[in-house]
Amino acid sequence: MGGTFIEMNPEFERLTGYTKDELNELSYWDLTPQEYENQEKIQLESLQTKGKYGPYKKEYIHKDRYRFPVLLHGQVIQDMNGIDNIWSTVLDLSEIDNTNKKLSRSLEQLTNSNDELKRFAYLASHDLQEPLRVIMSYLQLVQMNAKDHIDEKSNEYIKRAYEASKRMRTLITDLLSFSRVDQKQLAYTEVDLSDVIATVLDDLSLTIKQNKAEINVPSDLPSVQADVGQVQRVFLNLLSNAIKFQKPSVTPKVDISFVEHTDEYHIAIKDNGIGIDKKFQKRIFQIFQRLHTSDDYSGRGIGLAIVQKIVNIHNGEIWFESKIGSGSTFTFSLPKNQMNE
Repeated sequence: MGGTFIEMNPEFERLTGYTKDELNELSYWDLTPQEYENQEKIQLESLQTKGKYGPYKKEYIHKDRYRFPVLLHGQVIQDMNGIDNIWSTVLDLSEIDNTNKKLSRSLEQLTNSNDELKRFAYLASHDLQEPLRVIMSYLQLVQMNAKDHIDEKSNEYIKRAYEASKRMRTLITDLLSFSRVDQKQLAYTEVDLSDVIATVLDDLSLTIKQNKAEINVPSDLPSVQADVGQVQRVFLNLLSNAIKFQKPSVTPKVDISFVEHTDEYHIAIKDNGIGIDKKFQKRIFQIFQRLHTSDDYSGRGIGLAIVQKIVNIHNGEIWFESKIGSGSTFTFSLPKNQMNE
């Protein structure tokens, strides 16, 4: 096993740029960059002790003196004269490496674009609030100071303009909230879901009282590693929807449950509301996708988009089952443990 080439196939000739006759004049070491010397020693030791080596990644030197990546593995075999030779398989990694580099560049560009979009959403939302606040203030002043000097129709126009401004302010606030849901800002702690729901139910106490809603919470909810504020937003949105999207004259009933799996928990929120048509299932988690008019139910179509984003950055998933007129069940998964990056 002196490092000389004995036999090779045409593909190896193509990879290296040498002909068979040229390779027969070369040593294995003529194709190997010097910095791989220590790695080669490790592979030779493996050959001597185990009779095989690799797989391992290295570079070859092409006849035109450029380098290209390869993956090698092989074993010792004896020829008809009982002489040990090394039989090797060489896989050209050039195309794979080029593809990985392209993917890496694309991922970097996508990350940069995503960061720029988040900054734009934040700045746009933040900067739009001030002129909108001024507009609303002046509309209120006009209503107070000029209502006795303008006709009823003009008063109605001012009122509509003010209400539209309020809706726009809420929309901007929601957009700002959506842009702020970022994995980089998560602070993982041990979170008791019972405490989370208790806080959320306290925040919703007036809504629950007004709708006479019944919320059933299990006494043995688990703890998970999560960002407590973000998980509260998940429950707040899902429970608010369960109470809001209800049939007239029907008492909202919401059941919270969970199932433990090996590495995660599945938490379900089941309601007896109006249900969701199957044709909307693909768009329900998309931002600004309203399934009902504002006259029927309030909202901007962003709550579930925020919920999905929060669950996803917690390395979980969310899905639902529903039937028109029979309620919906939203289920999301949360890993028991999180890796802080």
